Formats: sequence, C-alpha cells, structure tokens
Amino acid sequence: MGRSDLVAKYVGWTAKTVQEKFKAAMGGVLFIDEAYALADDRGGSFGDEAINTIVQEMENRREDLVVIFAGYPEEMERFLDKNPGLRSRIAFHVPFADYSAEELCDIAMLIGRQKGVSFSADAVEKLYTVFEVARLQPDFGNGRYARNAVEQAKMNMASREKGF
Repeated sequence: MGRSDLVAKYVGWTAKTVQEKFKAAMGGVLFIDEAYALADDRGGSFGDEAINTIVQEMENRREDLVVIFAGYPEEMERFLDKNPGLRSRIAFHVPFADYSAEELCDIAMLIGRQKGVSFSADAVEKLYTVFEVARLQPDFGNGRYARNAVEQAKMNMASREKGF
C-alpha cells in the first residue's frame, strides 16, 4: 500500500484510515511502499497526520503486527526525520542493492515470457548494455525499469506489425 491508501480526502479522516489499515493487518504485516511520499514537506498536512498516526499505531500494536516501510534511501531518511518517534520504533533497516545488469536481463526475460515476448541473444545483449547505462542514472527504477523496457519493446513490436 502507498500514500493514496493511507491519506484520506478530508481533514481528520486520515487518522481513521490509517487505524483501519493497521486493524486489517493485525496478526500479519503492513507493507507501506514509497513511505517517503507521506513526508510531503507541507506542515500540518495529511501526510503528517498519517505519519503521526502510524507512530501511535506502531506503539499501540507493536506485539500484534510487523510494519515494513520501503523506499529509496535518501527519501526514506527525510521520512524518518518527519517524526521524532518514528526512527526509534523501527528495529531493523535492511538496505537492498540495485539489481545487476545480468539480473535485470533475467527479470526482463521472465516478464517477457509472461507477456508472450521472447528475446534473441542479440536483444539480450542490447538489453544488458542498456541496463548497464541505466543503472548509472540517479532516478533509475531498478526492476521497474526492466518491466518498462519489456513493455516498450512490446509496443514497438506492435507498431512494426501494424506498419506504423
């Protein structure tokens, strides 16, 4: 789940929305992807309300569920600084390295198979080169980049087949 699942449309509704998500996750895991999106730098905003409620719920329900926050390292630091009690309630920080170009090729081929696309050896070699360059970009999307590459290849194939 992400920001749109936690932040409500109206003032005062966000806390209730967050509490409902925590209640639904009881006995399990609450996974908040791109958690840094809650730290939107607008004081008193819905994001602040969500973060404050998350901290409270983490404390109140610490024996009953696991909360996992995911996001890019720099942005997550900004998120953790948003509430003084947040960082101290997170027991483990697990950094994940970006995929290698070879792993991205494997991901692309897997996604391709699922979408009915197969890659020649030359295409895989080209993908490898593209992934090597892409990994150097600051906004590199990792596995998402591989998925987007496959989707773009599929659209290109469709365009060629239709004569566009």
